[in-house]
Amino acid sequence: MPLFHTSEPEKTAAIQNLFAASTPSPAFFFMVVCSVIVAVLGVLINNIPIVIGSMLIAPLLSPVLSFALGIVIADFSLVARSGLIIMRSIVFALVGAIIVSFLFGGLAFPALLLATAEPSIAYLVVSFVAGAAASFAFIKEQLSVTLPGIAIAVTLIPPLAVTGIALAGLEIEIVSRAFLLFLVNMAGIVFGSMVVFALANFHTKKEFAAREVKKEEKQLEKENEKK
Repeated sequence: MPLFHTSEPEKTAAIQNLFAASTPSPAFFFMVVCSVIVAVLGVLINNIPIVIGSMLIAPLLSPVLSFALGIVIADFSLVARSGLIIMRSIVFALVGAIIVSFLFGGLAFPALLLATAEPSIAYLVVSFVAGAAASFAFIKEQLSVTLPGIAIAVTLIPPLAVTGIALAGLEIEIVSRAFLLFLVNMAGIVFGSMVVFALANFHTKKEFAAREVKKEEKQLEKENEKK
């Protein structure tokens, strides 16, 4: 398909950019925590623009895309690497959200939290399209300027922020709704990205991706030794 035709150098650059954007460094998780703090405060003061701004800070989209890439090229080391980064990000985000909720939250739950949408097929479709757009923008470097807008559309951080606020208030029903919405959004992004990576024939870069995983592991080991 001409639209998805991707040269080998473009595939290589896309994989390198994905790895660079999702390296599990302290800086990466710091940005995750910063984004969820902004989101929590935005929810607590009922300010939608602030919540939207938190999505632009969050780096969580990149490991979700690399997770999808790992599935497409059947590289289980990449799947495991990306899955671990996502799980650690979720833990950091929830802990940060709970702490901020205790520090700044009141007894009454804000309207944005009470209005948390029920997960539905519509959210799955939106996240599917957003995931396809995000992976396509990573492949076509000239479209990278669209990534901030796509980051808003994928909506990963706000549901985590609401989950943390609800956990702090022991609102189990809201916790389940918000976290399920996060999982629905993430699943849609993964499936949308998988379609694009498959159509772009990324299976030819399996060996290169495996080398990148090993190179990243060695780099992280060296950094840990220095500490």
